[in-house]
Amino acid sequence: MNSKVNQAEKLDPVDKRSKVFPSSDFLRLYAIFTGQMGIFPWQLMFERNKTYQNLYNLYSKLILSYYMYVTVSMWLALVFLCLEDTLRIPEITKNITVSVICTVTIIRLFVMKLHPAFLRNITFIIDAEQYILSSNDAEVHRIYKNCKIISNRHTIFFIVLSYLMALFISLRPFFTDAYEINYKNESLQITSLPLSIWVPLNEQEHFLSVYFWNVLNNLVMTSIVLSIDIITFLLLIYPVGQLQILHHILSKFENYKNRMKLNYPGLDDDTIGAITLKACIDLHRNIIAYVDDLNACMNIFMVVDFAQSSLLLTSVFAQLLWVEPSITFYGFVFMYVTYLNQRLFMNYYYSNEVWLLSENLNLSVWKSNWYEQSHYVKFMIYFFIMRTRKSLKFKIGPFGFMNLSTYIAILKASYSYIALLHSTQK
Repeated sequence: MNSKVNQAEKLDPVDKRSKVFPSSDFLRLYAIFTGQMGIFPWQLMFERNKTYQNLYNLYSKLILSYYMYVTVSMWLALVFLCLEDTLRIPEITKNITVSVICTVTIIRLFVMKLHPAFLRNITFIIDAEQYILSSNDAEVHRIYKNCKIISNRHTIFFIVLSYLMALFISLRPFFTDAYEINYKNESLQITSLPLSIWVPLNEQEHFLSVYFWNVLNNLVMTSIVLSIDIITFLLLIYPVGQLQILHHILSKFENYKNRMKLNYPGLDDDTIGAITLKACIDLHRNIIAYVDDLNACMNIFMVVDFAQSSLLLTSVFAQLLWVEPSITFYGFVFMYVTYLNQRLFMNYYYSNEVWLLSENLNLSVWKSNWYEQSHYVKFMIYFFIMRTRKSLKFKIGPFGFMNLSTYIAILKASYSYIALLHSTQK
């Protein structure tokens, strides 16, 4: 008997993985990557082993404490930079850029760990996948897997882009000239470091030690920020697949009603139509609840993220006004702007898709044979269409919602800041 159990475990790799990560194809990439940095919810890790689960929870708290320590060290370094006799503007803008990212990431981390809606939405994704894949509907499977492929493709590209940027930041000191500052009536040559982090050492005398400490922090901080970004993207893109499935079912309403007859052979056509439409309404209500939960836990820090995005783009372009241009510097600016635009595009484009798909559900109803349904089913369809007129939106606090217009507004705000700085410099 034991040998059969062992053999079954060998033949079932999904079951084997589920001992560590949740049994969800859609979540697997995100769970593996974010779990390494302690970001993925500890309640869903090692569900079969409470000891490992508690150890993972402790590990996630240690990572958070370390991240907070590094962030505080960066703000301390900014204070010391501002107190220097000769202000190094490029170093100050570089510090502000990274410090703001890290501070906002801490806020997002605390929201995700403390707000119950975050865990509820991750659990919903796991349960919904089990329900979808348990059906024999090949077209629904195709839509769901296609959404997963698109999500993974964007995520992998973003991961590669982020680590390329981290590598570029780590190597940047070797391609930039040293700064010359006045200290106690002496002229000193200061070699730039990848990050501005306060350390209780003389940075120039212990350059290699401080440099490798910077590289380590750069790698860990990139991984944590990246984990938060991709799990946010996961939560934003998931309703796209669900809404596409709902569009498909509504447009093929008669086909699904005929399938439902096989499950309820004794019921009349009108009752079967009502049951089929009720299933569509239930799916729509689940999507609405998901979006409401996501807004409850994310809309506040999305306000900060909106302001942060404009500030980051501005701080990068602002360095063009103070730094002597070089191929290396232009390469850094190009890499960083590409990274920020990819991040904004991922979040705002698919938030826009959720808005459009939810708003156009009535068109899929129109494509079906709604006019051939019973009076009662038509009555239900009418109320369903009335609800679809209130489209689903990911909110940016009380100020608006996420869509492509907001993305363009961020770019416009960044341009306005840069134009202001340029005119001030003149």
